[in-house]
Amino acid sequence: MPRPLVLLALLFLSCNKLTNPFEGCAGLGLGSSGSLEGRLHDDTGSPVPNAAITLGMNRQTTTDNDGRFLFADVPGGTYTLTYTPVSSPVSGQIHVTSGRNVIDFVLPSRSDAGWATGRVLDACSGHPVAGATVGSSLASTVSGADGTYTLFVCCSSANGQTVSKDGYVAQPFSIGRVFHQTVLQDFILERAK
Repeated sequence: MPRPLVLLALLFLSCNKLTNPFEGCAGLGLGSSGSLEGRLHDDTGSPVPNAAITLGMNRQTTTDNDGRFLFADVPGGTYTLTYTPVSSPVSGQIHVTSGRNVIDFVLPSRSDAGWATGRVLDACSGHPVAGATVGSSLASTVSGADGTYTLFVCCSSANGQTVSKDGYVAQPFSIGRVFHQTVLQDFILERAK
C-alpha cells in the first residue's frame, strides 16, 4: 500500500479511537466481587427489622433494627433478592458489580398498589448513574447519588415509561400489574455516541 494511503488509514483509525465514547469501557464488572448493602422499610419509612434476606440461592442475612443488611464479598453477577416473612412479595433481579452496591426497597402497605425499586447503572463502568429520571410525565422519580430509585406504582399497569439521563440513550420500560408487591429492576444505560 502506498505510504500516503497508510498514513491516511492510520489517521482515520486514531481519530475514530479518540472520539469513541466507549474507549476504555470495562463493562459492568460482573466478574469482580463487590458488597451489597441495603435497607428494607415500609412505605411510611419505618424500618423492617429481623427480616431474613436471601441473595441468590444460598446466601442469607437478617436486617438489623434499622432495617439494614449487608452481604460482603459477593461475586459479580445477577441475583434474585428475597426476604422472609413474605407478607408483601419482592420479585425481580439486581446486578452486583465490583465495589459497593446499594439497594433501598420499600414494602407496600396498600393491597391495590406497589413499588418499583432498583438502580440505574452505567453500561460501560457499572457505576451508579445519579440524576436519571425514571417514570413518565405523569409520575416519575430521580435516581440518587448511589443510583437507587423508588417509584410508587398505583392500581394497575404502568406502560410507556422511560429511564433517561443526558449523555445516555433513554431506555423504555413497563411494569405489569403490581398489587401489594415490590418489583426489583435495575436499568443499564448505554452512553450516547
